[in-house]
Amino acid sequence: MLKDGRLTEAYTSIRKGKPTSLYLVHFEEEDFYKIGITQQRLETRFLSYPKHTVIEVLTFDALEIAKEVEQEILKAVKPFKYEPLVFRCGSTECFQCPEVKSITDLVAYAEAWK
Repeated sequence: MLKDGRLTEAYTSIRKGKPTSLYLVHFEEEDFYKIGITQQRLETRFLSYPKHTVIEVLTFDALEIAKEVEQEILKAVKPFKYEPLVFRCGSTECFQCPEVKSITDLVAYAEAWK
């Protein structure tokens, strides 16, 4: 998150002004989804989690834009929050819901649920 023009600890590995990916990933073993942002390749980001499917990746020109979109989505899926048993890094961005095929599907499901 940005604070006074600087990145807080959670985003120290992400550089401002560099293209940033917003991703939606499904983890089959525990049947949950994770939404997040990264500037790494997703293959690298989830190397130690072999049973996952990348549902969708959107690329933004800068961290600030990706983070803003991510926060709006996380607000929408807050009722479906899930605490994974083994997944720790970024676990606050995890949730369970019926199968979705895109980020747009996810947001539509959350809006309809309200």
